Amino acid sequence: GTPIIFMSMSHRLGAWSQPDNLAIEDQALALQWMKEKVGAFGGDSDRTTLAGQSAGAL
Repeated sequence: GTPIIFMSMSHRLGAWSQPDNLAIEDQALALQWMKEKVGAFGGDSDRTTLAGQSAGAL
């Protein structure tokens, strides 16, 4: 089969996520980091798939 690389992220919960919607900014920063670093794990930043569930879905 085709090898895959799985990367996971989380975001702020509770009161710290509310000002300026920091939870969304956390997710955007994590996605940027993943795009920059996936090559170090043998991945291709132009061939990615995002998936989410519940409050973490984009």
